[in-house]
Amino acid sequence: MKVNKITKQTDNKYINMYKLEYENGALWTIASRRNETELSVKNKNDKIDAVNIIPLWADKDGDKCVVITKEFRYPINDYVYSFPAGLVEDGEDLETAAVRELKEEIGAEGNVKLQLFCDKAYSSDGLTDENSVVYLAEIEKIGQQDLQDHEDINVQIVKIKDLKKFVKNKKISLKLAMYAAMV
Repeated sequence: MKVNKITKQTDNKYINMYKLEYENGALWTIASRRNETELSVKNKNDKIDAVNIIPLWADKDGDKCVVITKEFRYPINDYVYSFPAGLVEDGEDLETAAVRELKEEIGAEGNVKLQLFCDKAYSSDGLTDENSVVYLAEIEKIGQQDLQDHEDINVQIVKIKDLKKFVKNKKISLKLAMYAAMV
């Protein structure tokens, strides 16, 4: 479908609103992390905005665990259980971004083995063109986090066999819900 007109409605650093007018008369407002020339509706490029990582770790007994974050999320003014994630910085490749986020958010140290799980997933395709890749990561060691001043992230280690029980009656991200349903 052809977009006849794009009107930028905000001017913020990390996310902006755009009004789209389509040739069939449809009007749509989207949020995007991109500038107008990079919007997916205008430019079908392969740019990846963010990385999501599912960190796997073996405890001292050899039980397979998943490392979950409990992070304060400003848009809902509450904590949400999820996985490490973050934006890809300019000039940064996806694996470097994933390893950086693991170090910052959960303190991953030593050898980190990444396996691409999904090469492009949209976070909320009715609202935004934001997308990310998803990696499975085998973590060797968990150490000290390297959080930014505004971040409030606690690490939770959950045995995979206990994950479905863990997520019940908690505020969780969609990505954690999907993973818990799969295991």
